[in-house]
Formats: sequence, structure tokens, C-alpha cells
Amino acid sequence: NCIFDENVLFNITHSLLESCKNVIGKAVKDSGFSASELDSLILVGGSSQMPVLQHYLSAALNIPVLKEEHMDSLVALGLGKYIGIKQRDENIKDVVVTDICPFSLSTSTYNEQNPDLELSTVLIPKNSVLPTSKKMTLRTVHKGQTKVNISVFQGQAMYAKENLFLGQAFIHVPRNMRDYESFDLIYSYDMNSMLYVEAIVHSTKEHYIFRVSKGDVLEKVDASIRLDSIKEVSLALYQNNEVDALLARIERIYQEVDEETQDYLMRLHAEFTKDMQTLINNIQKRKRLINQVSSILDQIEACQDVDQLDIFNQEEDEEGEYLA
Repeated sequence: NCIFDENVLFNITHSLLESCKNVIGKAVKDSGFSASELDSLILVGGSSQMPVLQHYLSAALNIPVLKEEHMDSLVALGLGKYIGIKQRDENIKDVVVTDICPFSLSTSTYNEQNPDLELSTVLIPKNSVLPTSKKMTLRTVHKGQTKVNISVFQGQAMYAKENLFLGQAFIHVPRNMRDYESFDLIYSYDMNSMLYVEAIVHSTKEHYIFRVSKGDVLEKVDASIRLDSIKEVSLALYQNNEVDALLARIERIYQEVDEETQDYLMRLHAEFTKDMQTLINNIQKRKRLINQVSSILDQIEACQDVDQLDIFNQEEDEEGEYLA
């Protein structure tokens, strides 16, 4: 036999509510959506079977609380898909899981004003979407220098010593008494909190690859599939050349059309920009949307009726993709 304690139940449900609020708040902040876009809460897992918890969350959040017949199975299926995405499974290679880097990742650089006090130069800024890969070109401090110290820090304080030191490694450059030697420094950071550091010497094409691990020395590693995957996904997420060109094309056409078409183009510009942010973790859907908007602009330039071109009023399929 046991005694039912309402206070204990209240504390449990209150803690779960606060957890839900934190998760929802983070999702709203990271996605850039307003709270009003939140239509409902879907419960999964063992605790969600409790009717008192369902009623409490529904009343506290003031939104519909939904439940599925096989809530425990949903957790397992979701975890399986999440693992598949992170491992770049072939069946779901066009979907990526993104996160936000909670801190900046930087390197130490020479301070001409005070050589004894190295500066901090950020490669991956705080709140960057992960996975990400960033490159910066640096050069030796002195002519004739044959060795360069690569020091990695967490933080964005002005001076390197004020940040958290993560590790260092040395790379070699050819002795050049006539000029400075230059090299690319590349940081690649994934959702598994793995930071790769690369250095590519321009004159020799020598390629160094390190990984931040335990201790003060960066671990030297060979090229890995994971590193290539980070760069591939990062390029797809951050490569905005097509997007920028399409927006510029909308703005150019805007100057050449009548007022009614201008109104349409303004809506197209706004909706396209918003949707590209919404679909930041789905590379394939971004490509499809780019192609659709490009096709619409082709038709506008061919003087077709804009009333027939409103893709934002079209129905969507089960996966939320626009139907042509």
C-alpha cells in the first residue's frame, strides 16, 4: 500500500512543466519563430501517460496537448532517426540536425602594439549554426620563420589569455627570407562537440589536421569522413550565393514591372527569405524552393499573369513540400 501525496505529484508535474517551457523557449529562440506559431504540444514517453500530467500541461500552457497511441515507440523511432541523421545515413542524407554553438572558438594572433600580449581572433562566432566550418588566412610574424604555433581557445575576449585554452600544435613552413609565409586556418565543429583544426601552407600545400582532445596538445589525425561531412553540411547551410543571386534578381525585376507585380514580388521576397531560414536544416527542400522561385521569376519575365504564380497559396504534401 502507498499514500498518495498531492504535493509530490504537484512538484513532479511542475518540474516537467518547467522543462517543457525551457525546451519550447529554446526552440522558439533558435528557430526565430514567434510563440504564437506553437499550435500544440505532443507528448511522448512514459510520464506522458498520466492524465493528471496531460491536464496540468494543457491548462498551464494554454495550448492543446496531444498524445499518440504508441508514445513509447515514438521515442525509440525518433532516437533512431536522430542517430541516422547524425551519421549521415544514405536514406536521410538530405536532412540534417542543427544546433547552436553556445560560445565562440578563436585562435591567438600577434599583437603589434604589445607583442607579449597576444590577441584573440574568432573563427567560429557564438550562436553559429552547427555543424559549421570556417576558414581564415594568416601569415607568419617574421620573415625567415620556420615554425608557427597554432593555439585554440574558447571565448571571444580581446586577449587570448583571457579565454579558455583548448590546446596547441606547431606547423612547419619553409624558410623564406624575402617574404612572409601564409597559410589557411580552418575550424570545423560538429554537433558531437568535436572540433577539428586544419592548417594548409600555401607555398608547399602541406595539410595538417588536428583534433581538440584531452590535454594541452592538439591530437594529429588523418583526414576523416566525419570532417568531410561537417564541411559538406556547413557549405550547404551557409552557401548563400544562389539565394543572394535570386534575391538580387527579384529586386532587379521589381524595378521593371507594374505596381501589381511589384506587390507580388515584395511578398515573394519576404516569404522566400523566411522559408529559407525555416528550412535551414533541410538541404533538399531549400534546393527545391530555390528552383521554384527561379521558375516563377522566369514566368514573370515572360510576362505571364502573376495571379497564377502564388506558390505560397498552394497546397503542401505530407512532408510540407510545395506541390508544383
